[in-house]
Amino acid sequence: MAQIGNYCQQLFFLILEEHPRDWHRPVAGILSLAKYYPQEVIEASCKRACYYGITQYSVIKNIRHNGSYLLPTEEASYAEC
Repeated sequence: MAQIGNYCQQLFFLILEEHPRDWHRPVAGILSLAKYYPQEVIEASCKRACYYGITQYSVIKNIRHNGSYLLPTEEASYAEC
């Protein structure tokens, strides 16, 4: 996930922290998006997921699907994710 981008990597650690036993499913789902969408779109979706503390793949997929990754977020409030 680090190859996709910084927010994607930060989201990986957030998923690992919140789902220590079942982290592989959401991570595999996010990585599968790379087959169909540019890394910039996935990174922007992960950025928005970090902002809201979202770790479920289905919600991250919907962020990408409905285009909400294009909406602005407050940069300063989630510098650490």
